[in-house]
Amino acid sequence: MKEMREKMEELEHSLNQQRDRNAKLNDWLDVAEDDIAMLRPENILLRKRVKDLEKSNSEVQLVEAEPCRSLLDDELYAQRWSENKIQKLLKTVQQEREQDKISLENCRVSLLTMKHTLEEAELGLHNRDDDIHKCLRQKNQELGEQLEDRRDTASLAIVNDLMEKKEETLSLSFAEELQLLAFSPEVKPSLADSADLRHEECEAEEPLKPLSLPEEHQTKRSFRGNFFSINNLWSGTRLMLQPYYSVHYGALPPI
Repeated sequence: MKEMREKMEELEHSLNQQRDRNAKLNDWLDVAEDDIAMLRPENILLRKRVKDLEKSNSEVQLVEAEPCRSLLDDELYAQRWSENKIQKLLKTVQQEREQDKISLENCRVSLLTMKHTLEEAELGLHNRDDDIHKCLRQKNQELGEQLEDRRDTASLAIVNDLMEKKEETLSLSFAEELQLLAFSPEVKPSLADSADLRHEECEAEEPLKPLSLPEEHQTKRSFRGNFFSINNLWSGTRLMLQPYYSVHYGALPPI
């Protein structure tokens, strides 16, 4: 109950305060209404002045806008003329760019065509060089084979001639061979040397004749002289037959 009373007292106190506030607000409203009533004729006068000012301003703007309008027209005309000129220039530049693109494309196509043509020409030249080298190798091989055949033929002919000469030489009698050997230039110096040696031996034997040598020494000396002459004869025969032992060519046989 006590709490209820306290609450009731608080509510009454708050109501009293609210009443006081309402009374103050009513007083303020009365004052405001009086002020509004006083300000209404002033507002009417101010609105009238504003309207007059707006009217005068519009007239002034119309008067000042006449010369400005001509200037604006001139500026707009110049601006439009410059814009038209710029558009024409842009159009010309675009056309030139398109023409440049077309010419570049044509140049690229022509370059590609020339490149393919050069590649084909290089390939043809390479194939031609290969064919020429192949033909040259074949010709060289054929000429080498022909040269070998002719060389073999010439060698065979020379060997046959030598064999025929050798057979003719062998067909001679031993006496004729000895006669030829005696008159050959290779044997003459050796025979002359042997004759000189015999002459020297004879000259050396003449002072010794009073001294009669035994028969054994005389037999040995005669045997030595005969052996020396036989040796000279054999050397001369070897010199005569030496060219036929082996055949050496200093150069290629004639073709």
